[in-house]
This record gives sequence, structure tokens and C-alpha cells, in this order.
Amino acid sequence: MVLTKLLEPKYLDGATKLTYVSGFDGDYVKLEDLLQKDHLKDAFLCALAVDLDWLLTKLPENILIVIAKHWDSRQEAEGVYILPDTNILLVHPPLPNAPIGCFHAKLMLLFFDGWMRVVVASGNLIPYDWETNENVIFVQDFPIVQATGSNNGNLHPFAQDIKDFILAIGLKNHIVNKLSQYDFSRAKAKLVASIPGAYKGVENIKKYGHGRLCKVVQEVCGQNENIILECQTSTLGGLTADFLHEFYRSASGIDPLEISKPRTKKSQGVERPLPQMTMVYPSNRTVSSSKYSKAAGAALFFGKSNYEKHTFPKEIIRNCLSKRDGILIHSKFVLARYTQQEQPKNSQKRQKTNKLNSDDIRGSSDDKAEFTRKSYVSKETEIESQPTISDQDIDPIRGWYYCGSHNFTSSAWGKISTSRETKGPQLRINNWELGVFFSIRGSENDQGDWFTENGVPVPYQRPPRRYDLNDTPWFSFN
Repeated sequence: MVLTKLLEPKYLDGATKLTYVSGFDGDYVKLEDLLQKDHLKDAFLCALAVDLDWLLTKLPENILIVIAKHWDSRQEAEGVYILPDTNILLVHPPLPNAPIGCFHAKLMLLFFDGWMRVVVASGNLIPYDWETNENVIFVQDFPIVQATGSNNGNLHPFAQDIKDFILAIGLKNHIVNKLSQYDFSRAKAKLVASIPGAYKGVENIKKYGHGRLCKVVQEVCGQNENIILECQTSTLGGLTADFLHEFYRSASGIDPLEISKPRTKKSQGVERPLPQMTMVYPSNRTVSSSKYSKAAGAALFFGKSNYEKHTFPKEIIRNCLSKRDGILIHSKFVLARYTQQEQPKNSQKRQKTNKLNSDDIRGSSDDKAEFTRKSYVSKETEIESQPTISDQDIDPIRGWYYCGSHNFTSSAWGKISTSRETKGPQLRINNWELGVFFSIRGSENDQGDWFTENGVPVPYQRPPRRYDLNDTPWFSFN
């Protein structure tokens, strides 16, 4: 009998990484590296699109695999199904606004002997998104509780957010119950989810979408309107100045409850000043001249009619050019940098579980972490007890970043409106989305790309350029 060596966790400190693309070497991650087929014991995966034939070649045949995905309300139904002659449990989450909106979240919960892995991604479970297009993932491994002797039966907020999201999907199987068996005390990310619905009142508005982003920014960074935003997206909708201001307020940590009023005919010719933000999306020339041309461009969505509306803020659009020449980008980022150097008002002086230094954000493969299970100790370097650091010695938060599945659309992030029922504010969301948030306590050095210098794996060339003369955004439809 051949004994299989136990697989040790690689990402105990968490890492944000870009995905592998054929033909490019570097510190990129492959789907196979995350799934670890020969060691996987249980799995939950979800995405908008799933190529089952392709995916099953990367998964073991002898375990139950739970997959949640988008479904067509005209041909399929909400619910949980066993696929005949497979080990697949298929989940069709609620789509209350169908056919508007979609299940767009990308999450993996992967269970191994003695630990589990959480992956939040921007890519679907299809070959294009793991071999051709560029995507981003956040990954962190968590040891089983019996290995650390902690938890005390209380779910860490990170685990609770995962549990709430899975329960909302409609899944109540063993995967949900497993979460209490793992130690999430070292969780580095804050989760930002969107779940379809109309959320009324201040507290409910702050549960999901850009309302949730606002709450996280308030808790981690504090309120600060002196901020510059750069939003990279693979889908654009009908942007307006009102929506940009609404999102900008949330990104500043300020309650986004000013109800946007429609423009009157008299004011339609008057431009409303735009907030300090840019939108990064590829031009027609960029897509047409890319390595995989328009086939890969099928993952990019923007309607020409939206762009041609007089309300669309054309001046904020910038080109999305990959650092990997000729590759198209399917990731979604929000990069935020404060324009004042002092600590933003009301911010917490010290973040214990959510602070990432540059090494944490960079996701070095040399995870300096102790992992003990039964009689073996990981080969990772042990973390010694950290010396006490005074608040004066801690660098102030100078920015933050988000990455995940949220494209820059109101369907993904939600839009504030007035409830017909309560006459008060509500946040209406159409899509299921999931992403992660990190603060950046980086240097003040302005030489080069500030975000990259502080460990954020930005996939595109910065600062992003304006479109060339006579070039337009890539339009996938009219």
C-alpha cells in the first residue's frame, strides 16, 4: 500500500495573485495548483459559466463536488440537483430579478487533510479564463481547529460572511457545517458581497454591494473624501455622473444616501462635475490587435448605445493594456489612494486581522507560518511572537484595493433609489458578486507604480492611458 504524503498549506498568510496565461512565465497561479486534485477531499465551487467536461478533468472522481452557477430562467429552474451519472451536486441560486441580473460570483471552498482553502476569483470555470484571459484570485489557507486549539465555537466574521453567502445561495449541506471546524483567526481579507434584492434602511443598505464597501472602508480606513479611484472592469454599463458620485461616496466611507434625482430637461445640457475617478476598459484597437483577438474579447461587454448617451462620462475612460503583451484582462479591480498623507479621520489606528503589509499583499511563496497537525509540522518558517508596536510606529493607511467579481455596473454594486413602500432609501442589486478588500499601509514614494510598489498585482499598465485618436471602447453589442 502506497501512503500519500499529506499536502501542506501554501497560503496561510493569504495572497493575491494573477492567473497563468499560456506562453508567459512568472509567479502566476494555475487552477490545478489551487484544486490539488490528488489531495482534495471536498469542494464547493461557483461561477457564472462552467465548462463541466473541462472542469471534471481537474477534479477527483470519488468525492462529492458542489457547483453553483448561473442558469437560464427560460429553460431551467432554481434549486439543487444531482447530475445523473456524476458526483456533481448542481445549485441554481435564486434570481429574483430574472432575466435581469445574473449569478456572477466566483468562490471556491476546498477541503484537504487538516486544512481548507478559500479562493475568491474573477474568472469563470472555463478554459478561457484560466489559460487565455488574465484574471485575479485571492487565496488563503486555514488550519483545522483541532490543530490550533482555538475557535471556541464562534465563527470568525470572515467565515460567517462565507456561511451567510452560501446559505443565501440555497445550500444547506455539509459544506456549510464544515466552516466551524477551521481556524479563521488569521483571515486577511474583508469580504464584499452582492446578493440580488432591494435593501431598505441604513443598516440593510450596508450589508451588500457598494453599501457593504462603504461599511468596510469606514471600519478599516475611516471617512475621507480626499481619494482618487481607478476602477478596472471587463464590463461597462450605462454610467452616469450620479452613479459615479454615489459609488465615490461609498468608497470614501461616507454614507451614500443622497437620492439621485433625474435630470430635468433644463439641466440636461449642464455637466455635473465628476468625482476623482477613472474607468479602465480596453479600446477597440487593443482587443482587435490582441494575441487571441476577438475570441477572447467575447468576455468583454459594453454596448455602443450606452457609450453614445449624452449622460455617459466619456472623459473618465482609460485604455486597459496588459503588462503581458497582447493579452486581454478579465479581472476587476478598484484601486484607491488617499491624496493626503495623514491618517484619514475616524480610522482605526491598528488593524490586527485585516492589515496587510507589502509582503502580505504581494503573496510571497515563502509563507512564514506554523502549521501543526497531529505529529507533523509544516516546513514553512515558524512565526515568532511579534514585538509590541506603538501606534506611532505604524504607517498610516494610504490607500486600499478591491478585487473580485464586481464589474463596474449598478447591477453588480447596486444603486440607491427611493422605496415605493417605505418612501425611504433603498439599495437595489441585480447580481450575485463576491470580492475582497485590503487596506494599504504603503510608502509615500511616488516613483513608478505606487500600487505595484506596495505589492498589489495590478495586471495592466499604469498609469492607464487615454484612448488613441479615433479609437473607441470595445463594443460587444450595439
